Amino acid sequence: MRSERNFSSHGRRSTTAWRMVRNMQLSLTDFYEGDQMPTMPIFNNEWEAEYLETSYQPVELMFFCAVSSVYYYLHFLVLVFGTYDDGAGGDQFWKSVTWLPELASAFFNSILFIVFNLPKARLSCRRRYDALCAGVVILSYAATLIPNVMLEYRRSRFQYSSMPHITWDIDFSTFPPARRCNDSDPIYSLNFRTWQSSAVGCSNLVLAGNVYTFYLLHTLLPRIFRCSPTTAVGTTCVTTCALIFAALSVGAPSQVQIAVAAVLHFISGLTCAYFCYLRAAIAREQFAVSKSTKFAAEQNRSLLNTLIPKNVIERLAAHQGDEMLGTAVRECAVMFCSLEPQAELQSATTAQEFTLLDEVFSAFDAAVQKFGMFKYQHVSDWYIVACPRAACPF
Repeated sequence: MRSERNFSSHGRRSTTAWRMVRNMQLSLTDFYEGDQMPTMPIFNNEWEAEYLETSYQPVELMFFCAVSSVYYYLHFLVLVFGTYDDGAGGDQFWKSVTWLPELASAFFNSILFIVFNLPKARLSCRRRYDALCAGVVILSYAATLIPNVMLEYRRSRFQYSSMPHITWDIDFSTFPPARRCNDSDPIYSLNFRTWQSSAVGCSNLVLAGNVYTFYLLHTLLPRIFRCSPTTAVGTTCVTTCALIFAALSVGAPSQVQIAVAAVLHFISGLTCAYFCYLRAAIAREQFAVSKSTKFAAEQNRSLLNTLIPKNVIERLAAHQGDEMLGTAVRECAVMFCSLEPQAELQSATTAQEFTLLDEVFSAFDAAVQKFGMFKYQHVSDWYIVACPRAACPF
């Protein structure tokens, strides 16, 4: 037994050791020899639900829904109810049909934006996030593609255009439809093309340069929304097929042009899917590293708790500066207990001897826990215990 032991030296040594560990900057090669480097942690399938919860960040999707819905609503109202002429002929009914996909996309995106802001819908949105992203991409793509198909059809039906020197006709009796066009002044078409006829002369509006750029931008949306690679591939296949069908449905100067446009569109979508795969792989790897690091930290903390009292560890962790940390404990007791005979116990080899030692030390552990003491060490046959006052020096 020892009484009135001063624990300031213990706190001082612990603080110094803590400072040394905190200031160390060691690389992995300092712990491993040769090529024996640790491998990256493997993502466990049991972490899937937790990973989806932590990686769920619909900020980009919500921003796109808000901006696109406002734009589509205003664009629809201006073109249908305003005095602006879209240069394709027909009355207000035809205008409404032409730009109706924009209204549908705006309605869907605005509803989705509201739902994403509802706390009660968070779990449902997280589970169906990829499906919702696919719906946004496809509807927005349709709002860009279908109006150009309708403009082509209306120009052929009403023979009206902002460029009167261009006449064309689409024969829908066959598939793909036959397209006939005559541009009497191609130089004028080149120099004074408008937004609805950015493709020079008789080119198909569906494959016009300005709208085709928007098609390609839509193939990149899954990466911006942080969708899965499967969703990116699925939306790419759907939009590519829609582009081919739309271009064929109103005729095209050459099927080669459609093939080239479709191939470039598909390559852009597959590239986006590949980057989605890379993002998901890196995110899962980082999540696995984080989980492994937290698990190792918990194990180290548990091991440290067996050597130093918990409140001492917390005090050391919160301690700032270079001054010594310690405290004096009066009227404390530290018990050093050793079983005899030491030689026979240290050389214990039979199951009966190990069982006896386990029963003795288990009884000691139960007494320590019952009376609020702290076991500092349990090495070989030595058992070191501090009284409750020494166990909580701070």
